Amino acid sequence: MLFRFKFNSVIKLLRNNRLDEACNSLLQLIKLYPNIPELYISLAKVYFRKGLFQECKNYLLKTTTLPKWYTKNNVTEILELTNWKMLFPNRYFCREPSFSFDGNKIVFIAATEDTNNDGKINISDCAGVYIINRDGTGVECVVPNKYYNSSAVFSYDGRYICFLSAREDTDGNGIIDNFDQQGLYLLDLTTGKEKLLIPARYRPKHPSFSLDSKKIIFTCWQSPTAYSGVYEIEIDSLTTRRLVEDKYENAFPSYSPDGSKILYVSWRTDYSLGVVGKGSGVYIKDIITGEEFNVAPSYYINSFPVFSPDGKKVAYLSKRRDTNNDGIINTLDNDGIYLYDLRSKKEKCVHSDNYYNKFINFTADGKYIVFLSTWHRKKDKDIVRRDYFEFKGIYCCNLNGKELKQIVSDKYYGCASPKVSPKFNEVVYTSFRKDTLRGLYLA
Repeated sequence: MLFRFKFNSVIKLLRNNRLDEACNSLLQLIKLYPNIPELYISLAKVYFRKGLFQECKNYLLKTTTLPKWYTKNNVTEILELTNWKMLFPNRYFCREPSFSFDGNKIVFIAATEDTNNDGKINISDCAGVYIINRDGTGVECVVPNKYYNSSAVFSYDGRYICFLSAREDTDGNGIIDNFDQQGLYLLDLTTGKEKLLIPARYRPKHPSFSLDSKKIIFTCWQSPTAYSGVYEIEIDSLTTRRLVEDKYENAFPSYSPDGSKILYVSWRTDYSLGVVGKGSGVYIKDIITGEEFNVAPSYYINSFPVFSPDGKKVAYLSKRRDTNNDGIINTLDNDGIYLYDLRSKKEKCVHSDNYYNKFINFTADGKYIVFLSTWHRKKDKDIVRRDYFEFKGIYCCNLNGKELKQIVSDKYYGCASPKVSPKFNEVVYTSFRKDTLRGLYLA
């Protein structure tokens, strides 16, 4: 009873960020109670928050030598501090990581210099395209930061990467940055040769490769008066064909795992009135027959759909409630995570819009969905709606929305852009700590 009173007093010090007092109290308690794992874990948390990572590590290692240390709660608290590995330094601004198909390499974008001379390194600076091994070795800049680059992805055979690059000051502000239009480029990693596939004036977006690595799917605007259609281009011949007409705005296209279909989002509400609708539907189209199927209706705001590895399910984000209570449903509201079974033609919500959810991925075996989300409280009665302005962690759940697990904690830092390995139980992501930019991490 006396121990619990003293320990609760230390927890209050931690919550009030009185770290030095908490540290001294914990060291005294460890002398009195040398075999209680919670004391060592709490002291490790103090050192972690003070930025003394070696001391943090030492006390976590001591925890694992104690009798009866191995409990679910202790392991969970240790993983909140340790389940990450930095691959690229957080003194730079990293974003948009993506695995190679064999899971051994990662391509990502990194701004390493203040190219626009505004005194800081951020998303507005020109960024290079980098490739790094999953163990953090062999980092290589394959496209320099002479230009503003983004959206780099590997081909399935690992020979190419395609990416977007702004190489002209199209908005006339005197610098090349994230506001300039980008062209679609291809880099052959075996020869180092680069070629322009789609010029910047067509504003290509959302590129990804076909399974045979011979084609790239993307959206673009063929004329100033058109909406964005879905197109594919053959790498060798540079032949382009339109897969989805530009009668509507379309986005986020991708091929099905067998390459026979494409998945995309389309804004179709109120087009009869000649205006872009507020809602966006999820669609699948058979490339051969041209038959189109509506997965999620456009009276919701649906986005970022992904096929399961076997192609039998589709996961997507959907805004269906006014979660911030401002009287309207729009981009400021939270997304729920939904799953559609293409065989049963049934939809279910697998994760609530009580939380801010983004960046959904299937695991390689298709059994779990991995996503970015805000803090989850343990008791349902404590749940309040979480929003954009909080730190984000990385979570996963099964296809029924059960077995929720936190992969990377949001207690001490914010995460972004998680991407799951197609081969291993790993996720790569960017993250910022206190007083850092965005490093590249693996968990």
